[in-house]
Amino acid sequence: MGWGAALLPRFMDNLSDAERGAGFGLVRTTYMMMSATGSVIVGTIADTAGWGIAFGTFVVFLSVICLSLVGNRVLGLGF
Repeated sequence: MGWGAALLPRFMDNLSDAERGAGFGLVRTTYMMMSATGSVIVGTIADTAGWGIAFGTFVVFLSVICLSLVGNRVLGLGF
């Protein structure tokens, strides 16, 4: 959970003064729900298909995210 302190100010910089209260709540709620859902999904896959496939699926998703970040940096998209 240490990454939130570095991530939230970047979102806050992109919100106007009128949007900051609701925008901050929406961003924080969304990433917390997505984070909590990850454990449920990995656990469900592990129960149905085994731990090897569960972690393999996790690695595939993590690789896609890392490749997207690298692509963003290389292509200078600014996201």
